[in-house]
Amino acid sequence: MSAAAAAGDKRGAPGPEGGGGGGGLVPSKKPRCDSALVASSGASGALSVPAGSVPRTSDLPAPIMKLSGHAGEVLTARFSPCGAFLATAGFDKTVLLWDVFRGCRNYCALKGHHKAVLQLVWAAGSERIYSCSADRTVCVWDAEYGEIARRLVGHGSHVNAVATAREDPTMVVSGGDDSTCRIWDARARFPQRTLSCRAQCTAVEASADGRVVFEGGIDNVVRAHDLRRGDSEGSVLFELEGHLDTVTGVRLSPDGTHLLTNGMDNTVRSWDVRPFVPGDTRAVRVFLGAQHNHEKNLLRCAWGPDGRQATAGSSDWLVHVWDVGTGKIAYKLPGHRGSVNEVDFHPTQPVVASCSSDKSVYLGELEAPGGAGARARAGGLSRSARARRGGGICSGPCGRPCGGERWPRLCAAGPGCVGTRAARAWPVVGRAPPARARDRQVGDSDWEASGRVALERHYSVDGGRYVYASATHLLLFNDD
Repeated sequence: MSAAAAAGDKRGAPGPEGGGGGGGLVPSKKPRCDSALVASSGASGALSVPAGSVPRTSDLPAPIMKLSGHAGEVLTARFSPCGAFLATAGFDKTVLLWDVFRGCRNYCALKGHHKAVLQLVWAAGSERIYSCSADRTVCVWDAEYGEIARRLVGHGSHVNAVATAREDPTMVVSGGDDSTCRIWDARARFPQRTLSCRAQCTAVEASADGRVVFEGGIDNVVRAHDLRRGDSEGSVLFELEGHLDTVTGVRLSPDGTHLLTNGMDNTVRSWDVRPFVPGDTRAVRVFLGAQHNHEKNLLRCAWGPDGRQATAGSSDWLVHVWDVGTGKIAYKLPGHRGSVNEVDFHPTQPVVASCSSDKSVYLGELEAPGGAGARARAGGLSRSARARRGGGICSGPCGRPCGGERWPRLCAAGPGCVGTRAARAWPVVGRAPPARARDRQVGDSDWEASGRVALERHYSVDGGRYVYASATHLLLFNDD
């Protein structure tokens, strides 16, 4: 009997009711899975993977969230420094703001540019956004009220890149096709300084203190300018040569010691930009895998929050994530149906955001550092979720749960962990805490030791104790 005849016999087999005909179905040996992307509750244009289908490593509503709302290609996406919000922009001339942990809803649309928005960046404090556009302007947005605060005019052509200093939120750096890099004060109308570039500028970055500006362009070279020096030529500290085609993205590492660059030569490179490093030893590593194609988009790059991972946009529709220590690809994440133009890491959780020419934005979880969630999570819950449930977590980087109900107590990881004190957090119950607890501020010395800013505050039921939560620490204070 032929295979076709056998198949015909199966289709013609009597059904459950005993009747013949071609309406019968062959039982499937494997259960069918229809749990593709589904709409998440309360989200505006968001799709997600069903909850509970995969192990969780973040506080996202679902492991993968697809954000829809842009009417054109999405060219840039950045998380706010506090991690609660995401800003995206692109060819539709609109900057969209998303609430990351509350259903990924789009809660604001900022309109003011007259042409495509090519890049945006958040200012420290998550209160302002700076965006640059092909309309030759840089816009300063008030992210809290959803209004344009100032329009910076001065470039003679497309403004391709914008950046700000982490320690000076009023400093703005922009670079454009007029072969200039301009330094702005967001409170002033005109640029404070103009640096002449040797070619069209496509990528800029500023050091944490705002004293050094990095710019790259179509001449394949990245230059570091010391703003304390004189003219444009005299301000050049060093040049980073290695790319064989246009530099499309520049990003400073979290500790400010290394620079990540993306080029149209299909390489992503890391450089040592610390002072007094010999020029021939500044090149540290080359990351391979990300692609550029005929579209010639300005594909950006980014560091992980701890500097141990790096990522970059790619024209092959994939999100590439590398291990900085080994240079190997740790993740190749599919999903987009167009060039991935920018990827950004969440500042406190293992989450990446990617935007694409397919008009979509994806948020996706990565494996927590140190394994399958063992070190960064406790009992399947994130730090903040465990804190809300009253669990104790070590104040050190190990993230291990701590036993007992007393505070302070020793970390379960043993004396080798640098964080030996743990804190317990309580949610606010029914009423606001007393004014003396609500107005209490954390001393500067406490947060200098942790190197982070406070993100959350939780109070005990009686309002007498509260805890601050950051990316790596939980600190408890008694309101004496």
